[in-house]
Amino acid sequence: MDTGSKSAAPEVETRWVFISTNREIQLAATVASYFPDSTQYVCFFEFPDVEYPYTGASDFGTDGYISRINGDRAAINIGNALAKIQPEQIVLLRLTEIEKAYLTAHLPKSIMIELDSPAQLQKRLEIAPSFTGEVRAKPEEVTRGLLQARFERKKLVVDDLADALPPSRFAGNSGLIAIEEDGDLHDLAAINFAYSCGLDVALLPPTDKKGLFPLARDLNEWSRDRSHHAYQSWKRWARAALRDIDFTRYEFATFFTTGLPYGLFLSNSIPCSHVIKYLDAGVQILNAIALEGDSYRFGNAVLFSPQLFASEEINDIRSSCQTAGLRIKELLGAEATVENLANFGGYYPYDLLHICSHGGETDGYFSQLKFQDRQGAEHLAEYYEVVGFGPVRGDRVMVHQKIIFNRMDGHRWMSEPLNTFPKYVFEDLMKAIKAENRDAVVRAPHRSPIALSCHIECHRSIHQGHFGQLAGFGNPIVFSNTCSSSHELAVNFLSAGARGYIGTLWKVGNEEAKQAAISFYRSLFEQHNVLVAFHAMLQTIETTKYANVYVYWGFHFSTLKGQAEANEFAILEALMFLWHLWLEKVATTRDEVVKRLSVPVLRFLAHEILAEIESKGIKLPEDFDQGAVSDLERSLPHPRERAPLLESSEIDLL
Repeated sequence: MDTGSKSAAPEVETRWVFISTNREIQLAATVASYFPDSTQYVCFFEFPDVEYPYTGASDFGTDGYISRINGDRAAINIGNALAKIQPEQIVLLRLTEIEKAYLTAHLPKSIMIELDSPAQLQKRLEIAPSFTGEVRAKPEEVTRGLLQARFERKKLVVDDLADALPPSRFAGNSGLIAIEEDGDLHDLAAINFAYSCGLDVALLPPTDKKGLFPLARDLNEWSRDRSHHAYQSWKRWARAALRDIDFTRYEFATFFTTGLPYGLFLSNSIPCSHVIKYLDAGVQILNAIALEGDSYRFGNAVLFSPQLFASEEINDIRSSCQTAGLRIKELLGAEATVENLANFGGYYPYDLLHICSHGGETDGYFSQLKFQDRQGAEHLAEYYEVVGFGPVRGDRVMVHQKIIFNRMDGHRWMSEPLNTFPKYVFEDLMKAIKAENRDAVVRAPHRSPIALSCHIECHRSIHQGHFGQLAGFGNPIVFSNTCSSSHELAVNFLSAGARGYIGTLWKVGNEEAKQAAISFYRSLFEQHNVLVAFHAMLQTIETTKYANVYVYWGFHFSTLKGQAEANEFAILEALMFLWHLWLEKVATTRDEVVKRLSVPVLRFLAHEILAEIESKGIKLPEDFDQGAVSDLERSLPHPRERAPLLESSEIDLL
């Protein structure tokens, strides 16, 4: 793979960015075609359909809780991405008043404008595109129409009577972007990305997210003796989707997918990366492009290992990182706790996180909950619970509970019969889970791995990979060198902001994992390009059982470079910035839960700031108030019915 200009990150159009919903995909695709003269990446973001008004407060179990969480997270993620490029205008395409309220709560309203048609686009943005003609597309084929329009510099016109359009656009470029075609804003973002990079595009058949649930189990079964029949079905499906593509003509390929590891089915014959498209492809693309600027690098690596293996890669990785000029933060042995992974993984500034441990699916509990909905009808919910915990301070414990729904009234979760249930039934289920009348719950230990569960083994406990953010709002590269560390863990890390994630598709041998990681970092700090280093690493795995066990979720141009001239104050400056950011968040939020959960974050940041100051022998900054955390704790009302041993509790629903 050429590591020169062909794989460089594109420039970003900063005059305008666009936010829309999938129900307005026709308008969004038409607008996207109005930039025929630009080779810059034009940003389009998906905002979820939200029916419940923005309140600025979280209240688990209330009506609209999930909808409000989705809206708030989307607005925050878009805002964090836009902060990196500082656009001149944010263009909203037919959002409802409810949806706009979420965005105006987190984005500068002064630079927002609203558009309802392409005609308004030309007039209000004062653009005069020089089209070479028109592409007419049926409403259900607007993303295909956009693909042709962009590469032929034509205007897209939606037409019910238009002829069918082809699914691919091959133009003889060096790389390929293959997109599972869902006809949504993620397709649109991927097409714009491919055009800005000058890469060929192929549209693939869509995959069903629910249908991918058995994939992890099927890969593990197949890895034992390479004869599991279910894997062959996956392989046949993938190869049928790819049969018209000649991969020998490309230097690399990036797959925008719901979760299918196409590189595996191609035996990674060329460098292959993957992007989980439903985690807002537009946000992922922009974060990855923006992070290619040195101004967003900390020059810091976090190495995490509870040291469970007689031989592991940490010493070699430490040496590689130090040679490259990276500063190292080690969390090893008894320091590799749940609390430290949560704190340093989420709030400490770093560019690289390497995890060496056990992982994969884990056991838990099988629970049955009887509850009544608001109309008095009785229901039975069946679900699995995975609980992670670890000591925090003194007699306090941090707990994270993941609930994986299985059935409702005998119907499989997310199956067609449940679509007929009124929405309030599921709202009332959330309330029942929150209240959890112990007489209504039957809970029994489940001693075998639970599908869709995941864990990272820590010192004396497990972490389930749940992060609200990574690296203090950074976008690091994460290498989770544990068994079966793709699947749910990849989703968790990528949704929290990782711009690149390397994990395993099934169980991997200790020695093979060690040597693969050593090879990856040696290549990475020579070539700098993550995909190049990843592909080189795969070539070093000689054991047939573990060939192609790794998958890279990320972009072809992403790099991780050493520090030629390290800024010894970079970490302290970043910690101080984060300290003030969290103080401002606490001061402005109306949500008492957010305030209370911010206390341990501020306490952690304060500890690390003081440690940095002590190590450098400098004076305490005047704008750092050590008493702020204590003052904040005293000012908060004591939460009702709070368990005396509980520091914080998060519930992750799947």
